[in-house]
Amino acid sequence: MSKLNALVADDIESLRELLKMHLKKFGCRVIKEVEHGDKVIAAIQKTSPDIVFLDINMPGMDGLSILKHLSDNEIHSNVWIISGSTDKSSRDTAIQYGARGFIHKPFNSASLQQVIDEYQCASTKTYQKNKRSVIIADDEPLMRKLLQNMLAKMDCEVQFKLGGGKDVVDILRGDKIPDVTFLDIEMPELNGLEVLNIIKKEKIPTFTVMVSAHGTVENVQTAMNAGADGFVVKPYNKKKIEQVLAKFDKTKNSIKV
Repeated sequence: MSKLNALVADDIESLRELLKMHLKKFGCRVIKEVEHGDKVIAAIQKTSPDIVFLDINMPGMDGLSILKHLSDNEIHSNVWIISGSTDKSSRDTAIQYGARGFIHKPFNSASLQQVIDEYQCASTKTYQKNKRSVIIADDEPLMRKLLQNMLAKMDCEVQFKLGGGKDVVDILRGDKIPDVTFLDIEMPELNGLEVLNIIKKEKIPTFTVMVSAHGTVENVQTAMNAGADGFVVKPYNKKKIEQVLAKFDKTKNSIKV
């Protein structure tokens, strides 16, 4: 496996050096060091590290504020909090905002080895499982995040999260056509039904699930008559999502046969 790239955010230089020394033993390269909280988000977006080690107490934005910003803005990151504190409230808040776990100061090789092993194990499983590729199109960020979290537990990899119909069409006309596309009916520029019409007219091979907060018989019939493969009513229900994915799997397998 190729070397892992890490970003280390800690305001104490001696601790950054100690962490770098330990990580080097496991073939993990530190590609960026950040000592001020206000610079962490930009550094993550610029370098796209495999793993982020984030101090919970930093000048400027603290670790929890950084995590919340990443979560609210749907910025993908694999963040491990590093801290000398064992405060349960901070731990729970960090996990809620998407942290993968905690590493306590002072660092030791065993805890860092666990982080590296977990990352490599997760990466291997991703390749082995052949996850379903998915696009989520919804103009409500909260709904996109909710659906993404549910799909992550169902062997799905969300390739794009989009808020407008035109962006969806641009992606579907490209090289990365997803297995499944979740389309909100009400979206700016092009609504879900207009996008569905383009999908069917251009014969784009994606399993299309329409999404709406209005699950009226008329809405469902209109979508299905237009060629939708499934319909899900918001707020999302785990059982219904599993049902449409099972329908996709059945369709995919029947095509293979």
